[in-house]
Amino acid sequence: MKQEWVEEQMRVLRIVMGNQGGERAIIRACVDVARQAAGWTNTISKDLIVATLKKTGEFTTAYLPENDTEEWLVPDVVTPSGAITQGRIEAVFSGDEVSGTFRAQVLKR
Repeated sequence: MKQEWVEEQMRVLRIVMGNQGGERAIIRACVDVARQAAGWTNTISKDLIVATLKKTGEFTTAYLPENDTEEWLVPDVVTPSGAITQGRIEAVFSGDEVSGTFRAQVLKR
């Protein structure tokens, strides 16, 4: 049963990629495969971190907890006057609008 499901999901992923469904569609297909696999083993969590590297060199990461909210992880920033670590931006989507909350540890020098 596992093998058949994985083969079907991989077929869906190939279709999405072949149709150039875009970044969001590819991520969604990959997340579906990973979350299904999480049900078969204790080594995979349903809370996922998605890292995306575009052809332009742009790199993003997002934290997708099982409850399906979305958070972007912000790299640590160190300056002569202080640092920001453990940064996260939580996105809330409502219709055509997006609002967000930024959380981080701030260290002042």
